[in-house]
Amino acid sequence: MAAMSGRLSIGSQAGDYKILKKIGEGGMGQVFLVRHVENDRNLFVLKSVLCFSQGDAKDALKEAKVLKEIKHANVVEYLDVFPQDESNGVVSVCTVMEYCSRGDLAQHLTLVRERQREGLPQGVIVTWVAQLLGALEKLHSQLVIHRDLKPHNVFMSSQGHLKIGDFGLATSLASGKVLQYEGYGPSVDIWGVGCLAVEMMTLQFLFERQGMLAMQEDVVVREEEEDEKDGRIGGAGMMAVYLVQRNPLQPKDLPAKFSLSLRKLVASMLLAEPAERPDAATCMQYIENSGQGEANAGLGGMYSNYMLLQEQASFLNPAARA
Repeated sequence: MAAMSGRLSIGSQAGDYKILKKIGEGGMGQVFLVRHVENDRNLFVLKSVLCFSQGDAKDALKEAKVLKEIKHANVVEYLDVFPQDESNGVVSVCTVMEYCSRGDLAQHLTLVRERQREGLPQGVIVTWVAQLLGALEKLHSQLVIHRDLKPHNVFMSSQGHLKIGDFGLATSLASGKVLQYEGYGPSVDIWGVGCLAVEMMTLQFLFERQGMLAMQEDVVVREEEEDEKDGRIGGAGMMAVYLVQRNPLQPKDLPAKFSLSLRKLVASMLLAEPAERPDAATCMQYIENSGQGEANAGLGGMYSNYMLLQEQASFLNPAARA
């Protein structure tokens, strides 16, 4: 598609898409809700990222085209990508993605924490973790590492299924939040799913445990100073690794109401040494085969029972219970 010109605004057009509403903004770009000009029945998300050099624009287009080739039920689908001319010779790269109408996982967990004292049932957590692991199997098989898994980057479809996405940060494409293999292995994403699983189980920040909060400020400062020197990913992730090395998460640290099978799986994903963490396929196999000796705790049975999501519909839409 040829590059389009003009600054994006509500009511304007980018490529074949009409801008309806701004839904996000960062230092290097904006995120909009859009419709296709020839088919206005469906909504999409368009992310526009500023690129100040031809090299940056070329890299951003290349990364987006890689993601466009990835098709999986639990990965936000990338549908279109094209350049858009801005003023003063600056180019934006526009990426069009599917729209997940139920928002992100952070919003959902906040609602659950506020309105449902009993929290999420194990069946829902196992199903969601399996969905994320299935998505990682696909991403990693295509040599793509997300590197920034967190509740704000996991989205929920209208059916309550989780989808890994990456438009929470407007600079993600330009800064390489989603990249092919370049020094970071798939284990960083396994770590991310482990963190998400703990948040689902506890509805709390992962490292909010006795004796750990006191270390956070000092660790963040020191890690961010190191990041400035060698260009590594931000200090929060490195802080998490440091804290777990000092005080490794054990299955007994997780709520006892969840099965030992689930607690063991989550703890294994959060091992401090990346090489010791299981890959996505191994985690999925564990889910499918575990829990045979635990009454009502078989993870595989919970995941395979699709109707569980329907039975737990109130947990998938806590706003309806307000």
